[in-house]
Amino acid sequence: GGDTLSITDYKHGKGVPVSAVGNPQMRLYALGALKRYAPVFGDAIKQVRMSIDQPRLDSYTTDTITVEELLAWGESIKPIAQKAFSGLGEFVPGDHCRFCRGRAQCCVPAASVPPGAMVPQEFSHIGPHGNEVHPLLSDEEIGDLLIRGKELVAWYKDLEEYATKALLDGKPIEGWKLVAGRSIRTFTDQDAAIQAAIAAGYDEALLYDRKPKTLSEMEKLMGKAEFAEKIGGYVTKPLGKPTLALSADKREAYNPAAADFAGVAANE
Repeated sequence: GGDTLSITDYKHGKGVPVSAVGNPQMRLYALGALKRYAPVFGDAIKQVRMSIDQPRLDSYTTDTITVEELLAWGESIKPIAQKAFSGLGEFVPGDHCRFCRGRAQCCVPAASVPPGAMVPQEFSHIGPHGNEVHPLLSDEEIGDLLIRGKELVAWYKDLEEYATKALLDGKPIEGWKLVAGRSIRTFTDQDAAIQAAIAAGYDEALLYDRKPKTLSEMEKLMGKAEFAEKIGGYVTKPLGKPTLALSADKREAYNPAAADFAGVAANE
């Protein structure tokens, strides 16, 4: 509209909030959009507004730059892009790796895991004479290892996913094969099975369980407003179990005292 080309990236997930400010992904989208629409609108496009909408995280961010700034940025990344396309770029591991399609086959995380080592060498606590100074990890070292372990578990899941798909596609993975996992018995026709049980002399009341709807099902049935008005007083939300999270996590730190007294009325 006007002299502005607007681009919005809708992200439906609830995982990671992403800012549009200085976002390279959005600028790449903008370059592509400009290439497509510049022949139509010509010099009428003076600036580009890039927005990221994440409604499930209550996050909406916007960044605006001029066409000249966008094109200059595009020229600056051309050598980097060329390296990447040629497979010559430098590997830079980080949180962004979770979005990389090549993460399962990437050699960077593999190189950081010593074969057969449960604990990295720098935590071995070996003294100058080869004797073990003390066998216990410090709290600081445990914090570091928790971060490494979290990344290792995520990487292992990527390896499992890749190997499973490869084997399904008929490609061999040395030392591994696919087997049938645990399954649960199920009726081919539940109604027919129940009728057969009734015919065998079993009372129909014995073949069915009567159970109430869940809280969410009742709220959907009644609507949020009526649910809150009629039976909201019977609803409580207990504090969840303590769960490890990085210190940068936006959630409040767990309070054991609050958990102990959760549900206790103020007048008690």
